[in-house]
Amino acid sequence: MFDLHAPTLADLMWLPGLIIGFTVHELGHALVAYWMGDRGDLTRGRLTLNPIQHVSWLGLAAFLLLGIGWAKPVRLRPGAFKHPNLGSLLVSLAGVTANALLAGVFFLMIIVAGLAGTAIARQVGVSPRTVANILFAGRSLTSSGMIVAGFTGSVVNVNVALAIFNLIPIPGFDGFHALFSLFRLATRRKLSDQERQQTQAVVAFEQGNYYARTGRTAEAVEAWRRAAQLYPSFYSALYNLGLTYAQAGHRSAALGALANARLAAPSVDDLQRVNALLKQAGWDSSDAPPPVTVAALPALPVVPLAPDEEAAVGRRRVWKVIGIAVGAVVGLVAYTVLMTFLALLAAGMRV
Repeated sequence: MFDLHAPTLADLMWLPGLIIGFTVHELGHALVAYWMGDRGDLTRGRLTLNPIQHVSWLGLAAFLLLGIGWAKPVRLRPGAFKHPNLGSLLVSLAGVTANALLAGVFFLMIIVAGLAGTAIARQVGVSPRTVANILFAGRSLTSSGMIVAGFTGSVVNVNVALAIFNLIPIPGFDGFHALFSLFRLATRRKLSDQERQQTQAVVAFEQGNYYARTGRTAEAVEAWRRAAQLYPSFYSALYNLGLTYAQAGHRSAALGALANARLAAPSVDDLQRVNALLKQAGWDSSDAPPPVTVAALPALPVVPLAPDEEAAVGRRRVWKVIGIAVGAVVGLVAYTVLMTFLALLAAGMRV
């Protein structure tokens, strides 16, 4: 049975590593899912280093009280991938790979901090062994030493543990999903066409919602059209198309999309919403407008960027990548210097 106990300082020492590890683990899943073709809102919402989006606070509390916890899982949607089985395998392994890489990066930083810290310790009359023990989260640490260790060696230990633990091949763990995907890949088993089309329709719909929120109306319409073509009874996609066409002044296209939405309405309330929008679009007949094929619904024109604007966008992207890379290097160096200094203080160095 699990050992229920009040959290101690030694338990709290694991918190920074858990928060960082959970965040990087789930971000790894989301990044690979996005690269493999899942561009929907569920995946886009996880493409962030914000721990709030990834950490389950209930799971974190359970770890402190019971010794076992969990994060918010990234939803796996193989039907959205260009290669469902390969995509599922890569997404399943992405989290543990991210934890292993993070552990490697922190281990290298600790090595550098340890070398610098022990060299300085000899000059300031502090025990080099104590400094190394703190940085590597060793035993018999003082309270201040535990706090520093929570951001150094403990991060390595937690991420190595997460990588190994998640590879256990039992249902719900990444190891099980990886083995299952590998089996499907080896036996060339495919998802049914209906399952793939419905999943791709949902992802296209979510992508359209994202474009609409960011003001890219033409791209939103194209995504919703794709969703409705994949799943002709997709009420929400048809309704959004009708509303957007009406707002853009395309009356005939709005009436056609709303006619299809009227047939696909899953409830009386949805049907009333469509009828109200039909009246706003100028349909005053007691009969419903005739439905149309989704392929007949027009795309909205996309205004192309001028050559100089397109070049400027390209330059901004390059500088953004350079800025992220430089910021990451500077951040790692600053973190290493800070942890070295704090370890020396925790070992007894006087300022």
